[in-house]
Amino acid sequence: MKLNWKTEELESFFRFTPEELDLIYQRRRDNWTRFAILLKIFQVKGDFPEADFTPPKRLINFVADQLKLPKTYKSYGLNDKTIKRDRAEIRLFYGFREVTADDYDEMAAWLAKNLSHTDTPSSAKEKIIHRFKAIKVELPKNVRLERTVSTGINIFETEFYKSVSSQLSTDAKAQIDRFIQPRLDSEENDIIQLHQIKSDPGRIGVKTIFQEIEKLKQVRELNIPFDLFKD
Repeated sequence: MKLNWKTEELESFFRFTPEELDLIYQRRRDNWTRFAILLKIFQVKGDFPEADFTPPKRLINFVADQLKLPKTYKSYGLNDKTIKRDRAEIRLFYGFREVTADDYDEMAAWLAKNLSHTDTPSSAKEKIIHRFKAIKVELPKNVRLERTVSTGINIFETEFYKSVSSQLSTDAKAQIDRFIQPRLDSEENDIIQLHQIKSDPGRIGVKTIFQEIEKLKQVRELNIPFDLFKD
């Protein structure tokens, strides 16, 4: 939860609608402020803060002004049973439900189908957060969310490797294996290894030019399909 909210952000994310105010006013008056903040945090983030969470003072003041209450805040507390009921009512109000064990597998599979090769772990996490919100499922805790993202990425990468492998000839695969597998200095010195292919040519000269030509020649001999990475 961010600590420094700008005025325009507070207006955008923490200004209550008449329907939200009706829900807030159904609580006891001494519970209005914390319930109201819990309500809007869930709307913004898609999950709830810890029970003993204390919001920044500027947020408390902004909410209290709307509710015409003193600018004070009392945390729920770790053993406060009220928060369980409040969370349930907030989910119901916004049409959300709690995450289930089945959701994790479904979300990982969805993420794998919606990733691209330009995605990073961070952008993958953003995609899955948007998906949780879109289908109105409360976000899991960060550790479980990160694990689901990691699973989705692993599925995506595995399917990608399978797709690439299925398009390579047996000879190409054998040649790639020779590029990768370590060898003794006395073995197959005519086969350039992967680390040599990836290495910089060094100082330009006749010798290095012929070395780079040989690298290119051996890579071309793999006969990799031109459209291997079209997708």
